[in-house]
Amino acid sequence: IALDKYKEGGNSKYGNGIITTNEYKAMFIPHGKKRLLYEIELAKNTFLLFFHFSLSARTRKKQLQYISEYIRQGQKEENRFILAGDFNIFKGLDELSQILTETKMVCGGSAPTYPSVKPKLPLDLFLIDGGIEIVRCEVLNESVSDHLPVLLEVKL
Repeated sequence: IALDKYKEGGNSKYGNGIITTNEYKAMFIPHGKKRLLYEIELAKNTFLLFFHFSLSARTRKKQLQYISEYIRQGQKEENRFILAGDFNIFKGLDELSQILTETKMVCGGSAPTYPSVKPKLPLDLFLIDGGIEIVRCEVLNESVSDHLPVLLEVKL
């Protein structure tokens, strides 16, 4: 279990957590208040990136551009990626068109996850390298936060 609480501008209320027995690294990207990006090695040359995107559309765009470049650099080394997280794409899936085009990834499901009481917005998503087979992707009807959890099963 890794729980990383970090300070940003003197404020230590931001944090992320993962549960894994796999190797992982935590790194900060240069944009936004919540900047912690996890990279978890799922299998040889296959990585899960986990991130909580900004509520600000302008900052979110910069974050998507930065992560898109990070993925493209990794793909040159024959790595495959899954990008997961709360994307906060309030303007819809069109906000992801650039990263999907640049990385040749696909969106693994777009069912509404927010708010958990009456979901209307698909904010919690997985972007998946084309070479990774999606076995199932479903929103679970478990109210554990203000978002419904999403289950992704892939064949590596």
